Amino acid sequence: MVTFDVALPRNYAKWYEFLPEDLLDQCAAPYRGGHFMCHVFHWDFVVKAGVDPLAVKERMMLLLDEIGEVSG
Repeated sequence: MVTFDVALPRNYAKWYEFLPEDLLDQCAAPYRGGHFMCHVFHWDFVVKAGVDPLAVKERMMLLLDEIGEVSG
């Protein structure tokens, strides 16, 4: 399982769709929840059997870092 608690920039418009399909395809059961109007999200991803959860988490972290650089 890969879990995140993330605060995205308030002006980030693609908050729900920033993960590419090929990455989501590696997850059996993604759960995404959040707080109304504050851009704090709680994401839990159950990784499919045979997929390296550390590799998935590292890739997700790189994508989140890119969001911070673009929006910051």
